[in-house]
Amino acid sequence: MKKAMRIFLMIILCSAMTVPSLRAQNNDVLPKKMTKQERKELRLKESLASRERILQLLKQRLFVLEAYQIYGRNGITIPVNSAVNFMAIKGDKIIFQFGLEGGAVGSNGVGGITAEGFIDNYTFNPGKSTKKAMIVTGEIRPKGAGALGRFTLTVGNEGNAFLTMLLPYGGSLNMNGHIVDFAHSSVFKGQTMF
Repeated sequence: MKKAMRIFLMIILCSAMTVPSLRAQNNDVLPKKMTKQERKELRLKESLASRERILQLLKQRLFVLEAYQIYGRNGITIPVNSAVNFMAIKGDKIIFQFGLEGGAVGSNGVGGITAEGFIDNYTFNPGKSTKKAMIVTGEIRPKGAGALGRFTLTVGNEGNAFLTMLLPYGGSLNMNGHIVDFAHSSVFKGQTMF
């Protein structure tokens, strides 16, 4: 019995001695706290990588603006569902859609309008430096007959974007949203009006 007790005490003592050494080893594995300068450099690196990804999407004309806000008349901001409020550009084709939840069902089935067409005079300005916004402009030619509308899209490094759509017969529509590629987009296209 005494022998068993000694063995038991030896095991406990050995365990007690190895635990601090294991803790010391684990502290080396834990990430150290970043300094303010290191956090700033990391954010800048991530921002530049994001800008490069967004820049390629805009250059190649393969992106979706998923809108989460629409600006109505008199500057009223309306939060909207980004799955049904979007502008998609694929090559020289464009789809523009908006719909308001809880409103009367529009002609597109999602409470608004869906329009498809083609882009003329697409221009892309990447900005003079990485601190400047990227700007895309173009004219929208609807399928079939119809007047041209114009759009200006201002995009930041993180993909945040502001769209101004000048409608052909006067007025404008403004949307605030985020640029994503087609693979990561979750938009739902309603019935096309024109």
